[in-house]
Amino acid sequence: MQKLMEVLDFRKISDLWTSLIQQYQVLGIEGVVITLLILAGNGLLQRRKWSWKSRGLSEPFPVLLRASQAVMLGVVLVLANFPAYSQSPTPSQGAASAQPAAQSPQVLTLRQAVETALQNNTQVQLSAEEIQAAKGRSNQARAALLPNLDGQVSQSNITLNLKAQGIDFSRIPVPGFSTIGALVGPFDRFDARAFLQQNLINFAAIRQYQAARAGYKVSTLEAEAARRDTIATVAVLYYRVLQAAAHIEATQANIRLNESLLELAVHQKDAGTGTAVDVTRAQVQLAQQRQRLLSDQVEYEDSRLRLLKTMGKDVSIEVQLADTLTVRDEPILSIPEALTISNENRIELQSQAEREHAARLQLSSVKAERYPSVGFFADYGSSGLTPSDSALPTRTYGVAATLPIFDGGRREGRIAEQSARTREEAIRLTDVKQQVELEVRRALKTLESARQQVVVAEENLKLSLTELELARDRFQEGVTSNIEVVNAQTSLAQARDGRIEALYLFNLARVGLVRAVGQVEKIYQ
Repeated sequence: MQKLMEVLDFRKISDLWTSLIQQYQVLGIEGVVITLLILAGNGLLQRRKWSWKSRGLSEPFPVLLRASQAVMLGVVLVLANFPAYSQSPTPSQGAASAQPAAQSPQVLTLRQAVETALQNNTQVQLSAEEIQAAKGRSNQARAALLPNLDGQVSQSNITLNLKAQGIDFSRIPVPGFSTIGALVGPFDRFDARAFLQQNLINFAAIRQYQAARAGYKVSTLEAEAARRDTIATVAVLYYRVLQAAAHIEATQANIRLNESLLELAVHQKDAGTGTAVDVTRAQVQLAQQRQRLLSDQVEYEDSRLRLLKTMGKDVSIEVQLADTLTVRDEPILSIPEALTISNENRIELQSQAEREHAARLQLSSVKAERYPSVGFFADYGSSGLTPSDSALPTRTYGVAATLPIFDGGRREGRIAEQSARTREEAIRLTDVKQQVELEVRRALKTLESARQQVVVAEENLKLSLTELELARDRFQEGVTSNIEVVNAQTSLAQARDGRIEALYLFNLARVGLVRAVGQVEKIYQ
C-alpha cells in the first residue's frame, strides 16, 4: 500500500506524464488540456498540504487525498487510451496512411499531349542525338582543310654505333683514324619544336567536307520527320483513347437501357401480358452488355498506356482527355492543290533529295583523289645538348605536292561502288515522290468517305432510337413479345458503335491528310 502511494505521489507526475506521451502518443490540444488539468490539481493539493503543515496540523483524510490523486491519474489513463484523445493510429487509419492519397486525373488536351511527347519521346531524343553525331562527322571532315599545329619537347641521352650507320674508321688508311672506336657517346640531346601542316590544294578533302555537311542536313531533316511522325502517332493514340472512352459510355448507356427494359419485362410478366421467356431474354441482353463493358474497359486501359508511353510519361498516372470525337468543317483540298502543298512541305522528299546530293558529293570526292594535292609544312624550335647548353633556334618549311599514280585499282573500285549508291538514292527519290502522291490521293479519298460515313451513322442512330421507342410501346401494350425490343436494342447498340467508329475514322483521316501534305501541326492548332 505504501509503494502504491509512492507511485501516486504527484511529485513524480511529470515523469509519469512523459512516459504516457511516449507510450500513448497523446498530442495536440487534448494533450495540452490534460497537462494543464494535472498541473492545476497538483498545485491545489500541494498548497493544502503545506497549509496544514504550517499550522502544525496533521494531514486530514490522507487516505481520501491519496484516493483523489489515484482518481485523477485514472482519468489521465482513460483519456490517453480513448480514441478521441489519442493520436495513435487505428488499424484503418494506418492502412489509409500507408496508401498514397488518390490523385485527381490530369486533364489532357491533344496539344498538351503532343508538346509533352516532343519533349520526352524516345525517337525524338534519339534523332536529336543523331544530329549531334552528324555535326561531329562534319567537323572531322572540316579538320582536313584547317591548319594542324602540334608541339613536341624532348630531352634524351644517346649512344650511337657508327658501324651500324655504315661508318667504319678502322678501314680508312689514314694515321689516327684506326684508333677511333665504333661507339660514340653518350651525349645529351634537347629539342623543343612546333610543327605546322596545311593543305593548300586538296579537292578530295573539299568534297568530303561538302558531303559531310549534306549528311548533317539529312540528319536535321530526319529529326524533323521523326518529330512530325511523333505528332501524328500521338494524335492517333489520343483519338484511340477517345474512341475507347466513347465505347464505354455507349455500353453504359446500353446497360441502363437494358435495365429499364428488364424492369418492363418483369412488370409485363407480373401483369400477365408477358412471359418468363421475355424476362430471360432481357436478362441475357443485360448480361451481354455488362460483358461488353468489361472488354471496353480493358481496351481503354490499353489505349491509355500506349498514349502515356509514347508521351514519355509515367504510365501509372490517370488522365482525363479534354477533347472529344467531333466532325470539323474544313475546306476540302483538290488533288492538284494537295500535291503542290505536299511537294513543298513533305520532309521525306527534302530528306531523300539531300541524300542523293550527299551521295553525288561523296562520288565526286572519290574521283577527286586522282588529282594532285599540295600542302605546306613547317617546323620551328630550339635544339641543343640541354635547354641551357648549346640550344639554338632551328627551322624547316616547304611545300609538298602529291600525285597519285597507281594504287592497285582500289580507287576505281570505290568509284564503282559509290556510283551504284548514287543511282540507288536517285531511284529512292523517284519512289518517295510516287509514295507521297499515293498518300495524298488516298488521304483525300479516305477523308471524304469518312465524312459521309459520319452522316450515315448519325442518321442510322436516329432511326434506331425511333425503332426502339416503337418496339417498346408495342411490347408495353401487349401487342407483341419483347423479341422486337431485343432486336431494336441490338440495332441501337450497333448504331452507337457505328457512330463512334465513324467519328474515330474521320479524325484518323484528318491526321492522315495533314501528314500526307506535310502540315501535321494543324492537327492540334
